[in-house]
Amino acid sequence: IHNLHITCIDFTLAFPQVEVETTIYVEVPLGCEAPEGDYVCLLLKNLYRLKQAAKTWFKHLRDTLMMDEDKGGYGFKQSATDPCLFYKDGVILISWVDDCLIFAKSKQHADDLIKDLHKPFSLPEGGDVCAYFGVQVDINERNDTISMTQPFLIQRIIDELGTSISTANVKPTPAVYKEILHKDADGPERKQNW
Repeated sequence: IHNLHITCIDFTLAFPQVEVETTIYVEVPLGCEAPEGDYVCLLLKNLYRLKQAAKTWFKHLRDTLMMDEDKGGYGFKQSATDPCLFYKDGVILISWVDDCLIFAKSKQHADDLIKDLHKPFSLPEGGDVCAYFGVQVDINERNDTISMTQPFLIQRIIDELGTSISTANVKPTPAVYKEILHKDADGPERKQNW
C-alpha cells in the first residue's frame, strides 16, 4: 500500500504489563504461602478477565505512543476517525487489543520502531504479515496488490452447513465503494487527512 512495508507485532501478555487503576484485592493464590488467618493480596497488575483490563491496556499503549519523544514517548498522533490508528512521519500503527500492524516507509523504519517499543513493552520481534485475525494476507509487490482471504472461516462454515451448501443461493458481495480508498494518484481528494 503506497510502497509501505507492513509488519505485524503481538504484545506478549499485554494486560499484565499495566498497573491496575483501582484497588482490587484477591484471595491468596493456591501455592503461595501466607501467614495464618484471613489474608488477601493487593493486585498491582492487570489480569486477563478483569472488566477494565483491555481499556487500561489501550490507555497505556495510547499514552505511551502519543507522549512526546523528549519525554520518553514516540510522538504519534491519534486518528480522529479511528482511535486505534496512530500515525507520525512515515509510520502508521493500527492497534487491535494486543495485536498491531505497522505500515512504514521501509523495513528499517518498522524494525527501528519495534526495537524502541521493546523499552517500555514486552513483545517478540515483528514479522511480515501473512495472517492477521484469521485473515490470510498475500502481498504481491510486483503487481502492487494485497489479497485477503478467510480460508479457515470459510471451511468452518462449509463444514457446519454440510450438504445444504449445494442449495445455497449465492449472491455477490455487497461491497460499498469508499471514495477515500483509491489506487489512482489522480483520483478524487481524500476526505480524511490521516
